[in-house]
Amino acid sequence: MISVVVPVYKTEKYLPQCIESILAQSFEDFELLLVDDGSPDGSGAICDGYAARDGRIRVFHTENCGVSEARNTGIKESVGEYIAFCDSDDRVGRDWLRHMYGAAVASGAGICSGGMILEYTDRLAEIKGREGVFSANDAVRELLAEKFSVNVWNKLFRKDLFDNVEFPPGRSSEDVITTALLFEAADSVIGIPAADYFYRQRKNSSVSIYGMKQLADYWEVHLERFRRFSVIPEIGGDPETYDRLLMFCGGAASKLWRWAWGTGDNGKNELLANARKFVREMIPRKRAKGWPAHIRLTLPLIRLGGKASLYTAFLMNRLLRKCVRNNNELFD
Repeated sequence: MISVVVPVYKTEKYLPQCIESILAQSFEDFELLLVDDGSPDGSGAICDGYAARDGRIRVFHTENCGVSEARNTGIKESVGEYIAFCDSDDRVGRDWLRHMYGAAVASGAGICSGGMILEYTDRLAEIKGREGVFSANDAVRELLAEKFSVNVWNKLFRKDLFDNVEFPPGRSSEDVITTALLFEAADSVIGIPAADYFYRQRKNSSVSIYGMKQLADYWEVHLERFRRFSVIPEIGGDPETYDRLLMFCGGAASKLWRWAWGTGDNGKNELLANARKFVREMIPRKRAKGWPAHIRLTLPLIRLGGKASLYTAFLMNRLLRKCVRNNNELFD
């Protein structure tokens, strides 16, 4: 059996389509766990309504603790041998579970990773999944090379991988570290090209709004991933992989610097100081050659420090986003 875990929060507009797409799966041996994360809209009632009509659905109403804790709740309550995740504002294709389960069982891999379809208001963009079977260390390196996405919702996980891994409670950007730890824990990972997950692109979604908490989480998960994997010879010992780990930290520091101006001051100065210390000590000036332009442009400002550098980074970010209005994700 597969346990499908769906954290639910303020998505009453999209939730019925999400639930119905899961219930319509060609693979029938699954349960659907809807975790209402204290949603203030009508999402909880929608969950209860579907559960009353379909015995495959179980609903859990909790206080609002964030998506990580909602996923952890679903994992703890699940009875399946495998776990899959879906966000409540997204939807899936009819063969989403069948494709991943078939590949995982046939290969014996602990994780199956597929592709995705970006769903915009006026178009769809398909991204095929990385194809092949990889050892745990190779899979982590492929993940750091962005040949696998960090998202958990286009993947199927053997449940026992969560025995020693959980989503970090209270943190956003949780997939960044959790997916890497799960890849490390798996005996092997199989990638399939099938793109059965429809990832809705919303401007007001939680991943497109940055406050100080989100910026701090983003920095800390990348720093944690660097500290964990840079010292493992089979992973961080590879020069290209080490450079990627360092680049992601540089990117997280850059994002912090470009967005911090105008956010609340709670803990901001200490966070900025820590990020600046890392950049000055760990990233030599010539190391960033070949890294994305927004990182290279921001690193000198980080090394300089001070309010003037923060404001300059903020203005630069506004200019870059205005120039590439249709590709803002490149500068997030």
